[in-house]
Amino acid sequence: MTPAVFTLRTPRVVEEELDWYFSCSESEMGLSSNFAPLVAMALTGVVGTSADPADMMAERRIIAAHAEGQIRRRLRAIPNHLAGVLATAYEPRVWPPELLRHFARAAAIAVRTKAARALDTGKGGSRLDAIAGRLASAVNRHDHDLLARIAREAEGILRPALQAYESVRGRGPSAAPGGAHAA
Repeated sequence: MTPAVFTLRTPRVVEEELDWYFSCSESEMGLSSNFAPLVAMALTGVVGTSADPADMMAERRIIAAHAEGQIRRRLRAIPNHLAGVLATAYEPRVWPPELLRHFARAAAIAVRTKAARALDTGKGGSRLDAIAGRLASAVNRHDHDLLARIAREAEGILRPALQAYESVRGRGPSAAPGGAHAA
């Protein structure tokens, strides 16, 4: 197995907040349809359903909405291009396991680097998926030079974005619901 060359370390609280924001916040804030509870109430006269008794999840959604707003304000406080880099890095997407082992959080950035885009033949399927497949092959071939070049480029893109977010958020506990880590 090729050793990981990506060395950027993200503070745990930053990782926790950004991961939650980009992959969980929408579902945790989501308002479920009120159609079924309204029909059930009209037919039975009972508020709520067995699946959603009087909407006991409201408090959880309020906490999630507060956290989402706090993290969104921090992201808006950094330059747009850096917030875009973070959105790309934390986008929920399935990458080949080789890329995740090698580039970790930077896999989504690595496939978009100039060095990685040079691997694109323009043939078939999603270009990112094709590049990801070629990068996975490079990991399996132990192409250290190419992987190191891509890792340096990806780190150079991701590091300033993470630093900007970390600077804006300051110290303190995670804003993510259930987050226990402090900066």
